Amino acid sequence: MQKKWFWEIILIGIIISGVSFCELNAEILHLKLKTDKKISGDFLYMDTESITLCYAWKLGKPTFCETFSFSEIEHIEGKKPETAFLLALGPGFFLHGLGSAYAENSLLAGILAGCGTSIIFLLPFPPYGTYPPPEIRTLITCLFWVSWAADIIVSPLLSMDYNRKLKRLNLPVKISLDQKINDIYISAKIEF
Repeated sequence: MQKKWFWEIILIGIIISGVSFCELNAEILHLKLKTDKKISGDFLYMDTESITLCYAWKLGKPTFCETFSFSEIEHIEGKKPETAFLLALGPGFFLHGLGSAYAENSLLAGILAGCGTSIIFLLPFPPYGTYPPPEIRTLITCLFWVSWAADIIVSPLLSMDYNRKLKRLNLPVKISLDQKINDIYISAKIEF
């Protein structure tokens, strides 16, 4: 009985540790200024003429912020659903939540990362030197596959939702697709 509770507590701790790395209230914006400078920061507020981004927080309060007038901003960079899908599918197998992190949903990314890293507990754990019980092994295996599949399915939708949220700022949003094929540089831009 004591071993069973040990494994359940370890599993819950892994999931909670993934969530603890999250920024719950931050909506990150990526701006491209007319001076070709790219700025990324947490969206703090917007008035009729400017937008304010914060770069550093201390004890939940912004400590370093910068305000940009709309005349300085060329566009806001959006997120490509295809990139979110590919990040979740390929490297996301090893680091679950990568597609969700690209789509700027750090809460879900942290939860998926916590579930994905739980697979290491299928190895024998030193205090007991034994494998976890079969029901815990099944639970861990399911968590691994379900969290990976969830990231693959949800991250493109989160990217589209991120782009929809950007539209409410009434600034130009661009999603750039840059490719180099046979030494010919092709660039396509989608504008909202």
